[in-house]
Parts: sequence; C-alpha cells; structure tokens
Amino acid sequence: MGQSRGELKFKFKYVNSQGYATGFFSQKALLSESKIILGKDELRYVDVMDTSTRDRRLVLAISDRTNLVDKKLLNNLLEGRILILEIYHAAALTVEKFIDRISSRHQVELKRQAMIAAG
Repeated sequence: MGQSRGELKFKFKYVNSQGYATGFFSQKALLSESKIILGKDELRYVDVMDTSTRDRRLVLAISDRTNLVDKKLLNNLLEGRILILEIYHAAALTVEKFIDRISSRHQVELKRQAMIAAG
C-alpha cells in the first residue's frame, strides 16, 4: 500500500492464541503521527508499551492503564494486553520502527510537560 510523509499504510490480520491469522480478508491499517488505526479500531501511541517483530508478525504490548472500548480490538487481545498482527504490504520491522519512533516522541513530550508542570 502507499505511504505519504508522516504516515504508513498496510494491511493486517489479527493472530489468535493458537498462532493462526484470523479472518478471510485482511484489514486496512494506517499509522499517522497522532494515532494507530487498525480497521475501524483506534489506538493511541501512549497506549503501546512495547513492540516486537518476528517474520511478518508484529506484537504490541498494550498498557494496563488503557481503557479499550473497541469490541473487535478487545476480542483479539491475548492475555488481556497483547495484540499480535500479521502484516501485509509492508515489512513488519518497518511498521515496528514507525510505531517506536512516534511512541518515543509522545513519551518525550509527556515527560517534558510533566517537568514544566513541576517547575
């Protein structure tokens, strides 16, 4: 899929607890500077605590402080806070690096704001 500056588009399938990609068709995903869109579900970068890749799969560790409301996303969480995606039309490592870069930027901004508030 195409990509413009500041965003990354790809397709994905959720992976179940048995390690199989679910669904017949893959879903569209978009990583922008402000949020992660997986199909019709959205995640904030501050909700992603860690990422990892293996082959075409991306593992996202979701913060336990996150209040997830998207039903499809909730149904695909493993062990309550792990999301595994099988990535198509982009390298899983490219997707991981994009998420890590934006997540780091958001964490630095939150830390900066906390330091300003503390004086």
